[in-house]
Amino acid sequence: MKRIIVLLLVSSGWLLAGEAGFYLKLNSGMSFSYPKDELGRTAAKNNALQPMLQMEVPVFRLKYYTNSRGGNLGIRLSAGAGMDWANFVSADRSTEINTSITYGRLSVYPLSYNKNIWKFIDDLGYINSVFFDLIIGPVMLVTVNSLHFDYGLASGTLHETDFLGLTDFDEQVKRDMTYTGWGFQPALISSDAETWNLIAAFDFGRYRWTNGNGNISSIVYRYIGFGVRYNF
Repeated sequence: MKRIIVLLLVSSGWLLAGEAGFYLKLNSGMSFSYPKDELGRTAAKNNALQPMLQMEVPVFRLKYYTNSRGGNLGIRLSAGAGMDWANFVSADRSTEINTSITYGRLSVYPLSYNKNIWKFIDDLGYINSVFFDLIIGPVMLVTVNSLHFDYGLASGTLHETDFLGLTDFDEQVKRDMTYTGWGFQPALISSDAETWNLIAAFDFGRYRWTNGNGNISSIVYRYIGFGVRYNF
C-alpha cells in the first residue's frame, strides 16, 4: 500500500501536458463516520467526529470541448493520498474500536475547465434572468472543476480495547480496503493571478473490506473541510 501511495505522489503530476498544468491541493477538516454491514451489526458510532487529511495532484487531462475564447472543458484524472480515523464502541459497550486508515485514491473530474470558474461563466455569456441567478449559476459554481468521483485502495488498522478500562483486553488487526465515493470541492476565493485557490470540501464515501470469516464490513464517511490548491 505504501508503495502505491509513493508512486502516485512522485510520478503522477508529471504525466500532464503543459496545458493542464501541475498543482498541489491540501485539504483538512472533519469527518463523520459510522459502521455498516457486519461491523455495523456488532458496533455503533462513538466519537464520530474525527480529523481528516487529504492531498491531491493531477495525473492526466483530456479535453472534449473548446469555445471561441480559447477555454476548454475536459476530463481530469487526479491522484490523492491521506489519512482517515474512526472511533466505535461495541454493541454491548464492552470494547472500543479505534480505526486509522491510510489510503491512495484516483479522482475523476468530468467537468474540468482550463481556466477560473468565473471565466467559464463569462465565456458562456451572462444571462440576465432569475433562472440563471438562482439555478444555473449556482449549479456551475459547485460542479465545474469541483464534482468528482473517487476510487481508492487503503490499509486500515482496527485497534480494539476494553471500553471501561476494567481489563487488559487489547487486540489489533489490519485490513486491506477499497474506497468508493464522490463529492464537491468548489473554489471559494482565487488570487488575481490564479496561483492559488481557497476551496471547500464536501465529500461522501465508504471503505469496504473482507473480514477473516469472509463477511463484508464497511465504514461510511462524510467529510467537510477547507483546502488550498496551489497552481505551479
